Amino acid sequence: MSAPEQSGGRVQKRVAVGLAMQVSGKEMDGMPFDDTVYSGNVSRTGASFLTHRRLEVGMEVDVLIPRRPGDPVDADFASRAQVVRAQPGTDEREILVGVQFLDRRFHRVYVSESTS
Repeated sequence: MSAPEQSGGRVQKRVAVGLAMQVSGKEMDGMPFDDTVYSGNVSRTGASFLTHRRLEVGMEVDVLIPRRPGDPVDADFASRAQVVRAQPGTDEREILVGVQFLDRRFHRVYVSESTS
């Protein structure tokens, strides 16, 4: 099931879908990273994912969502993104991160993978 996300007074639909995402940037200590993670949900304006990287609200990262076979879009999605949520994940080493895309909107359409 999808949930609404407030963005500048508008409601954006979040879709629970596990998309491979390349996330790169610098951790809190300045160490660079470049990881493949999987989204928990996506909307036109952002995404969430679990990571072991030390990220905090306000930090910026680069996000690349590769085109999947069969996508009607013919290019990968790439955007700078700002961390807007960072909270404990499912285990003590994971962080659930929510990012807001800064450069563009995500215009692909997916059906929720959630069964609820």
